[in-house]
Amino acid sequence: MNRKRIAISCVAGVLSFIMIAGCGKLDPTKTVATVDGNAIEAGLVNLKAQISAASYDTYLLSYYGADMWETDETGTGQTLSEEVRQETLTEAERQYLLEEHMSDYQVALDAEDEALIDSYTSRFLADNTKEGLKALGADEKYVREMFRLMAIEAKMRAAIEATADTTVTEADLAESEEATEESIIAERQYEKYQEVVEAYLAAADITVDEAVLSTISFDQFLSIVETPAEASASVSTEE
Repeated sequence: MNRKRIAISCVAGVLSFIMIAGCGKLDPTKTVATVDGNAIEAGLVNLKAQISAASYDTYLLSYYGADMWETDETGTGQTLSEEVRQETLTEAERQYLLEEHMSDYQVALDAEDEALIDSYTSRFLADNTKEGLKALGADEKYVREMFRLMAIEAKMRAAIEATADTTVTEADLAESEEATEESIIAERQYEKYQEVVEAYLAAADITVDEAVLSTISFDQFLSIVETPAEASASVSTEE
C-alpha cells in the first residue's frame, strides 16, 4: 500500500479575517517578477504576503504598535513591510523554480493531487468571510495557485531529500554525544534540499519589478476574529 502525502501548511479553512482599515492600490495582474521568463503575478505574492502579515499582526502588533510595518524592527536595514514582501517573493521564486525542475526528479502532480488542491481551495474560500477574502486579495485563481505550488514544493522536497546520503557510520555518531542516526540523516536531507534550491536560485534568470512589489501594503491591518484549533493541514491518502 503506497502512502501519498501532500503537506499543505498554514491556511486552508483555518483563519477568518476582517478588514480594519485601508485599501491597497495593487493591480493583481501585474507581473511582479519573472523566473526564467515565467511571470509571477502580483496577486499571488500579495495573497501569500497578506497571510504572513496576519500572523505578524497576531504576534507582534501588541509589542511594536501600529507603525511596525514601516519600521526596521529586526535590524536588517529594511522595514518590516519590505522584509515580508521580499521573503514572500523569494518563496514564490523558489516554488516556480522547483516546478521548472520537476522532470529532473520524475515528480508530477497526479489526479489525486489535483483533487486535493481543489478541495483546499474550496475550503479556504468557503471558510473565510467575504471581508477577509477581500482583505487578503484571495481571488480563487491565486488561492488555487498558492496550494498548487505548495504541493509541488512538498513533493519536490521529498524527492530531493531522498537523494541525500543516508549512510551513518560509528564515526559520524561519535562526533556528537547528542547525534542519532535519525538526526544525522535529517540534517543531511535538509542540507541537500537547501543546496539544490540555492543552486537553482543562483543559476536562474530572475527579474523583479520593484515598483509593482512596493504596491503590496500591510497598512490595512488584519485582525483574526476566529481561529480554530488546528492552524495547519497535512493531508494524507492511501491507495
